[in-house]
Amino acid sequence: MAREKIDVDQLLAKRVAYNKEAYTKMQKAKKESENIFNQYFFLDKGREHGADSVFYDPYFVSSNCFENIRTISRIQYGGIHCRTLRAVAAKAWIINCCITHISRKIKPFLKPVTSRNERGFIIHKRFEPQLNKKEDKEAVKIRDFICATGNYVYPNRDDFVKYCVKLLRDELTLDQVATEIQYNKQGKPVAFFAVDAATIERVIPEKENETVFKYLQIVDGMPSAGYTQDNMIFDFENPRTDIYHSMYGYSLVEQAVDLITSEINTFIYNAGNFTENKLPKGMLLLNSDANSDVIDEMEDYITEIMSGGPLNQWRIPIIPSGDKDAKLEWKAINTNREMEFQAWLDYLSSGVMALFGCSADELGIQSQKSQAMFENGGQDRMAAAKSSLLGDLLVFFESYINKIVAKINPEYVLEFVGYEKDNPNTVADLDEKEVRTWKSVNEKRAEKGLDPIDLTKIKNPADLPMNVQLVQLFQSQQAQDDMGGDMDGMGGFGDEEGGEGNGEEMEEQLPSEMDEMLPEEMNKSINKSMLII
Repeated sequence: MAREKIDVDQLLAKRVAYNKEAYTKMQKAKKESENIFNQYFFLDKGREHGADSVFYDPYFVSSNCFENIRTISRIQYGGIHCRTLRAVAAKAWIINCCITHISRKIKPFLKPVTSRNERGFIIHKRFEPQLNKKEDKEAVKIRDFICATGNYVYPNRDDFVKYCVKLLRDELTLDQVATEIQYNKQGKPVAFFAVDAATIERVIPEKENETVFKYLQIVDGMPSAGYTQDNMIFDFENPRTDIYHSMYGYSLVEQAVDLITSEINTFIYNAGNFTENKLPKGMLLLNSDANSDVIDEMEDYITEIMSGGPLNQWRIPIIPSGDKDAKLEWKAINTNREMEFQAWLDYLSSGVMALFGCSADELGIQSQKSQAMFENGGQDRMAAAKSSLLGDLLVFFESYINKIVAKINPEYVLEFVGYEKDNPNTVADLDEKEVRTWKSVNEKRAEKGLDPIDLTKIKNPADLPMNVQLVQLFQSQQAQDDMGGDMDGMGGFGDEEGGEGNGEEMEEQLPSEMDEMLPEEMNKSINKSMLII
């Protein structure tokens, strides 16, 4: 077989052309970016948004066979799988208490309201400082769409309350939520659905640019669906810059996994006293010799008769001594450690509740912690916990749901209201202080969506709020109006013939005019002035 002839000149020409192309690319990169090192010498792996930094590990991502798309897995580098997080949350009673309590706190805010003082949500134009009292048809349309999670009737679709409760459990357990947006043929959104966030994985940006898929749904290790940026909204509350756990949140259950594991073990240990056995802690002493067979038989007998359910604690083992000189003696070695375990359990529970933003008083859990004699019963701590918990969660959900609203009309937003003013007494005190210091009454009424007060048009004092200063202003206004009318009736007593009288004529006419006026108009004006004082 003849050896193939190599054309050295052709290879050199190709090399020169390649060098020219590489030089051209380097010059182009130099013009487009100041950082030539990253643009020219490194690949674009792990980068996003056109930045030079790496935001995820490009060499350790899970891959699948769906159009050769590669995704970033949550469990890379030892991350906890979502199924494990859900199993831990289902096993730990303290987490179920926290999630149930938070769900009850959130539900009152999942209904539409018309005032900022009520607990719920409102739809208004973006950056609108005050509520418009006139009905906004577009806002009503968006509100109905959100409440029904769509604009067409389908009995099996969740309403807004059920939709948010599903997302809430995923957010507190996994710290990731997912929603699919459904569009019609015209490209307009017609419905949205809560999706199992544990099955959603992020596609690496390189493959996203090639296939337009940004997320994949992975079920049992196999891709089931692909989503673009338009029909999938995926988000989390606790982001991290860690490139080995990027693009996913940091779950509260994952943060408390050590505390929860210890709490589960403590619970199982104490529950085992009612399910496993009733063998007391101690030693059985024999004052005579016994071979191993006899000892094994005695051990098996005692274990069998006292193991099982709680009722076995009342069964009495009877062991014949055999030899007349043989004796059996029980030496207890257990100590009372209930207080020690109670303190340990309180410590674990407090740590878990702190991560979830709850307190034992809110959950109705009785602990052995001592309180000061004159303490206010933790009311201040409970109020602070409620405000912090509701504020953090509702801000996250508000931002998330506004991504859905933006698909309908980007000029409108959803806003949760009333969570920072949960106590009506607090609302009244805050409004009173603001009006007394730096806000006018009409400014405060505008915040409430009410019409301003015009004292010149008020006829009935019952139409005013029962505010002392405002009522006094109203009385003063009425008195001034009445006195103005009286003075108009008194005018012209010096120019009966149309001319201006001099000072002497005024002095001569004044006493007689005053005498005629005192019994009627003057007496009336004095009485009204006394009312003002």
